[in-house]
Amino acid sequence: MLNSAQTRRPRRSRKPIHDRQMKAMKMYLESNATSKQIAKRFGVSPSTLTCWAKNLGAVLRIRGSRRREEPNSFQKQILRRAWCHTYETVGRRHGMKKQSIGRLVKRWRTWAEHKFGPRLLSQRQKAGVASAPRTTPKPYAKGVVVCFRLTPQQTEQVREVASAWGFGNRLSNGVACRVVLLSAVGLGKFELSGFRGNPHQTGGG
Repeated sequence: MLNSAQTRRPRRSRKPIHDRQMKAMKMYLESNATSKQIAKRFGVSPSTLTCWAKNLGAVLRIRGSRRREEPNSFQKQILRRAWCHTYETVGRRHGMKKQSIGRLVKRWRTWAEHKFGPRLLSQRQKAGVASAPRTTPKPYAKGVVVCFRLTPQQTEQVREVASAWGFGNRLSNGVACRVVLLSAVGLGKFELSGFRGNPHQTGGG
């Protein structure tokens, strides 16, 4: 009868590490190539590459894409233009929204400032506002502010009067009160052309 020592199966020896495997591990540990790129080069799957690294006791890579240290060539081109023009202008040129340009600038601001210097765009340039002086004076000056309160019933009466004069319900409470007040003091034809829709001429109060 055979004893237990004789019935034990001999331990399998580790398979020798092939030259291809060593080259793959060297590239895995030292290069910036992705695991997928390395696996494709050596004709294996990424999971096989990870198993090789585990068997060697190597430090495994963090899953996910690596954070790039600088933008790609297309992003560099956009950043260069964004440093001299508004986000909206650059977005129209590249078929992108200005919000996307803003996010790109925010992501690579440190890199871009190191390459291009500070982004010097004034608020007027950003808004596209020209600093042309006013050539025509205002037809009238309003230097007095009148403020008073009305009850809901009074407000409704004012709106009924403004509606009867052809304004309908288009006016806010404040504008309706202004129409009625100016008409009551004899200014019934005051700047009605300034209201939208060219409403009918007001009558007396």
